[in-house]
Amino acid sequence: MATDANIGAAAYLVRAEVQNAVEAAEFIRQGEPFTFLPVDAWQQTRLLLADPLGLDDWKMLATIYARVHAYNWRVQAGVLESSGQKDRVLDSVTEAATQAGPALQMLERLAQDV
Repeated sequence: MATDANIGAAAYLVRAEVQNAVEAAEFIRQGEPFTFLPVDAWQQTRLLLADPLGLDDWKMLATIYARVHAYNWRVQAGVLESSGQKDRVLDSVTEAATQAGPALQMLERLAQDV
């Protein structure tokens, strides 16, 4: 059974992971070295967060992680820069996070409720 502390911790970790992805996208656009963006918090807690978030907010977060996955597989395949899609892929991560503003605010509230 999920406790408020579990939900709050999960919300905090996912919120931090999304913020990391957004900040990393900006650094990578500026020419910084890049590697995989983390997805562990989401993969380990997405089912736990489904109920307190509600379907719409949960789907907004899932969209961010789909965009992160699109970035990660290009890094893994070694084609992020050679595909000419680096900026588009990074922009899609940032745009998904911007559109998920309400879901990210809900994560923040859940994290504070602990």
